Amino acid sequence: GMLLSSSAYGNSVYNNSITTTGSNGFGMSLQKTAYGNSVYENSITTNGPTGYGMYSITAIYSNSIYGNTITTIDGAGILADTNVYNNSIYGNKITTGGASGFGVFIQITAYNNSIYANNITTNGSTAYGIFLTSTVYNNTIYGNNITTNGTTAYGIHLSATAYSNSVYGNTITTNGVSGIGLRLFNNAYNNYVYSNTITTLNTNSYGLWLNNNARNNTVYDNNITTKNMSSSFGIHLRLNVNNNTFYRNRIESLAIGILVNGSGQDFASGETT
Repeated sequence: GMLLSSSAYGNSVYNNSITTTGSNGFGMSLQKTAYGNSVYENSITTNGPTGYGMYSITAIYSNSIYGNTITTIDGAGILADTNVYNNSIYGNKITTGGASGFGVFIQITAYNNSIYANNITTNGSTAYGIFLTSTVYNNTIYGNNITTNGTTAYGIHLSATAYSNSVYGNTITTNGVSGIGLRLFNNAYNNYVYSNTITTLNTNSYGLWLNNNARNNTVYDNNITTKNMSSSFGIHLRLNVNNNTFYRNRIESLAIGILVNGSGQDFASGETT
């Protein structure tokens, strides 16, 4: 595809049509202190295994990625890795296929990024619409429309020391078995989750799942609907999930509205039907 590297600055990449066919291919890559670039209105398709629409690594900052149409047969739409900050990712249409596909995947010291107004569809099993992990903080995820179609797929996932992030105004629909709308996992703390609309349609699915030392998070004004009677929960708290606050959430469930396995939760002024 195309590569911007080694302090590439102030470039505009737009209106290109890029297709890759081999394994580990990428349509567009920002690397090694690429900053202040704009990547927009490109059409990117990766047809090989473990392909990336956009692949960014090592000190990527102050870039704008918007209005792109990205399709991957297997892999990630946008992957940003290691010291990723002050970037804006918005208005993209991303479709992923294959197991463990990611719409937007950001990891390892990522902060002050904005991910908004994207339309993301994942079609494989164990796929993620938006995935942030490994010391990610002060990021905002808002106004995205996310649909997952595979088994054990996640709309939005924050994990591994994810803190002080804001997740709001997103619309998430999970269609597959064991679908999860939004998950806070593995030492996710001090995050704000509010005004999201989450719908799960299949068995063993959760609208919002907090587990494995998720703590001190604030969850409010969310609309959560689970439409299957078999082991589907609006909100599920499990494994050392403590001191979180939930209020003004509206939960409609054919099974269980809220399932708690932890201490110190504060539930106030919510509605469950």
